[in-house]
Amino acid sequence: MQQFFLRHGLAMDPTDPDCPADPLRPLTGEGKKRTRRVAKGMAHLKLQVDRIWSSPYLRALQTAEIAAKELGFPADRIEQTEELEPDADPRKLALRLRDVQEQILCVGHAPILDGVVAVLVGSGRPVTALKKAGLAVLEAASATEPGRLQAVYEPKTLADLGD
Repeated sequence: MQQFFLRHGLAMDPTDPDCPADPLRPLTGEGKKRTRRVAKGMAHLKLQVDRIWSSPYLRALQTAEIAAKELGFPADRIEQTEELEPDADPRKLALRLRDVQEQILCVGHAPILDGVVAVLVGSGRPVTALKKAGLAVLEAASATEPGRLQAVYEPKTLADLGD
């Protein structure tokens, strides 16, 4: 069983005077394009997901929708969870993930995703530093065993696979 952690794509600059509040910051046009290429790379790797959980922040939802489309997952089945918001406690989501018996894609933000991966592999500090549209793949943790980090994909690597 695997778990996938995808950081959202390139979003509108928060210092832009026209930028909405942080939860409403959208992906840029370039962010959508790059995220689509990354998602095609994920499909090339034949990633299978049974569930997609996303932060309710717009940029994460847009990233989750793009990934869902490329992976053949129904976008209307994406589940939003506050446990993937930027300032969420990574231990809370990690504990919930230990009970999931399905292949799951979590779409969110830094630093929460790196924190969740660290907790799941039993590290006291981050072992990943996901870039925007970067992906970490774990062999799922259980209640008694830590997870195992299988791969970390840079966005460019995934995009190249998708071309």
